[in-house]
Amino acid sequence: MYTIAEFSRICKMSTRMLRHYDKEEILKPAYVNPVNGYRYYEQEQLEVALKIKKLRGYKFPLPKIKIVLQSSDQDSFVQHIQSQIIELSHEVKQNLQVISEMNEMVMVNSSLNIARHR
Repeated sequence: MYTIAEFSRICKMSTRMLRHYDKEEILKPAYVNPVNGYRYYEQEQLEVALKIKKLRGYKFPLPKIKIVLQSSDQDSFVQHIQSQIIELSHEVKQNLQVISEMNEMVMVNSSLNIARHR
């Protein structure tokens, strides 16, 4: 078993995040010492921690990560990934539209500034 500090170093996740994942019931420690409250993790939990880290990198919100981790079949996992791809694609499209509008504003303001300085 690993202490929370050891587990944190191995999976490159802060102890604060591990405590948060425990509270949110996303990644519970294998054992919590009833006397001092110290959390301990097992080797097998590293895979789950790395999966959480990967899903966070894919911009999954915590409630969705919890659902993904609870789904046991591969089809369901793929479905969640595809759904996130669609959501991120939508966000990209919206952001590109905002950038385009901002560029137009810059162009208009640049034109106005040039006209004023003549």
